[in-house]
Amino acid sequence: MNVKLSPDFEKLAEECVAEGRFDAIDDVVDAALHLFQDQEMRRRAFIQSLKDAEEESEREGYVTLEEVMADMDAIIAAAEASEAVQAD
Repeated sequence: MNVKLSPDFEKLAEECVAEGRFDAIDDVVDAALHLFQDQEMRRRAFIQSLKDAEEESEREGYVTLEEVMADMDAIIAAAEASEAVQAD
């Protein structure tokens, strides 16, 4: 397979080879594609997690930000009250 690189990418690949980081331009392209593959797998996993969360909220319901904040305020107040009792 032949791949045509833009002049900027070709220059970058040539610099990487000249610096000794890679043996050949093919190796640079291979490394770039491995990075892209990893990024694509993470993107797909993230999208799937969003879909899963949406399905879960449809099945089990969801809480609003206000409800979460109220719960957090209650937890903090209880912890502060417990600390105050222990200090006495």
